[in-house]
Amino acid sequence: MKVLVLHPSDKPLNGRWVELAWDQIVDLGSSSTFTRQFWEKHCGCPVVSISRPGTIDLRQIRRWAASAHGLMMDDWGLDWWELLIPVYATALEELRVLRRVAWKLRSNNVEVFITRPGWIRSVLQALLGRPVNVADSGIAGIKTRFRTLAAFADRLELSAVQQQLYDRFDPGFVLRGALTRTAEPNSRSFVLLPSAYSNVSRAASTYARMLPGHDFLLVTTRANARIPDLPRNVRLANLAEYAQRSSTSDESRHLLDKWTQIEQRLSVVPEFRLCLNSGIFSSVPWWIRTGLSIRNAWLNLFARESVQAVLCGDDSNPFTRIPSLLSSHKETPTVCFHHGALDFRAAVKTYHDEVYLAKSRMEHDYLVNRCGLSSDIVQVGAPEIRRVPPASAERAHDLILFFSEPFEAMSARAEESYADVLPKLVELARKYDKTVVVKLHPFESMRQRRRIIAQVLSSAERSQVKIIAHTLNQALLHNAWFGLTFSSSVVLECAREQVPCFIASWMDLSGYYYAEQYLRFGAGLPLNSPADIWSIPKHIERYSSFGKRNADIWQPLTAARLARLLGDRHKCAAIPVRPEDRTNCAIPCAVGQD
Repeated sequence: MKVLVLHPSDKPLNGRWVELAWDQIVDLGSSSTFTRQFWEKHCGCPVVSISRPGTIDLRQIRRWAASAHGLMMDDWGLDWWELLIPVYATALEELRVLRRVAWKLRSNNVEVFITRPGWIRSVLQALLGRPVNVADSGIAGIKTRFRTLAAFADRLELSAVQQQLYDRFDPGFVLRGALTRTAEPNSRSFVLLPSAYSNVSRAASTYARMLPGHDFLLVTTRANARIPDLPRNVRLANLAEYAQRSSTSDESRHLLDKWTQIEQRLSVVPEFRLCLNSGIFSSVPWWIRTGLSIRNAWLNLFARESVQAVLCGDDSNPFTRIPSLLSSHKETPTVCFHHGALDFRAAVKTYHDEVYLAKSRMEHDYLVNRCGLSSDIVQVGAPEIRRVPPASAERAHDLILFFSEPFEAMSARAEESYADVLPKLVELARKYDKTVVVKLHPFESMRQRRRIIAQVLSSAERSQVKIIAHTLNQALLHNAWFGLTFSSSVVLECAREQVPCFIASWMDLSGYYYAEQYLRFGAGLPLNSPADIWSIPKHIERYSSFGKRNADIWQPLTAARLARLLGDRHKCAAIPVRPEDRTNCAIPCAVGQD
């Protein structure tokens, strides 16, 4: 029996393996039942996908990783093993998936091939105890890898290339720190907003708008975290302004010695041992050396700025979580939140003195029941969204919004996902005189997505489609007939604006029950197959009852409560407090200050 293991970046119909006959194809990527049925028809063999338990696996990873907490502490009390666990969480989960693949292929009568070499092949060989052949070797294999690199480069915009160069050659801000003017000390007290991405910056600034009498400092670690139109009470700075050349070699050697102890302690865990053997953890020295330089930049910031509290919207990124952990050691209030709707990585993280703000009962339920966070630290409180009245009160309803996603980052295939939905959306647009708008995620490339659209639509169909990459705004939603997504958090924006949003639930791209959670709390309407797209107009007619559970998907906190969470008890007197907020405060006000 000959089995082909399909790498997430490959397709069964493209590659030298098409010339060979297979008894079965095992897909390591995210693909729908309908895509696999299409492949089976053309390949002449079954195509199977391996289930991903998602957050269940991640919670198990958190449990065994916790046994090494406290072993890799630096001079400032930061646990670097704890910081790095989210970085490797996805790879660790992939190893658990590969164990299921190996179990399926355990018979000695199975001859296993894989579409490309790499760490996945090495792991499968170790698990099976026998060779795994590369189906696309020699000159053909080199061409395949070249096409993969070209596709990766095609997804990068010029700004992304520049950021990649910074990340590669100046990750610790040594060069940029030397070329950047040092920040002047400021006597005013700030709430620190660390950010590495534009989505994080926008979400954090939304909270800042709620407290116009408070000062906030948005400190970016990457260029694409800079956003326009910041509130007046938010000052923008680059972490490079606080970076200084300093030697961390001794501390780095000390931490890497501790890393050796962690390797020994956790080598009894099969997934960890496989990570070591396959080289996944080979980047740990880089993270340590770079992280110590970035930590020192944050320490310089704390020394020069009066930080009242830290409000962190991405604690999965080690470099933006560092100030949160430093502030908790200083007994400075720390509040975390996720800039999107849901965050599966919460299942592997450990929280100490932080308060975690969930934007709704839906997110609270996900964090506590799916990710296993303690309900003591998770509190419900979304930012207040200030809506600008539209120019016209009449909704045009002339747009069909397709919310695209960074499919490749989720081991999914963009072309197949587009082919599932775009032709049918264009047909609806023609029938009802609408325009299809493909709204890109910030991580997607306009050039590359145009190329995919050209592959799945005819030139006549493309005339019905518009692609946009700018931030989703209220005007766009105001004119929307409906939206469609796989698992994007835009379902929240649609629900707030009373725009019907349909979820392609035949494939949860995230693998972490995002779509299931959205549907369970009424944030969207399900589509169980691509053919269900034809029935969307009928569902819209019955939409009037949708959105009545808005509190389940977006529940704002008051300005008074946010001020208390950020440790400002003195300014609370100027802000009225609703009676229902008195029982929900994480930091109770002193008597008479409500």
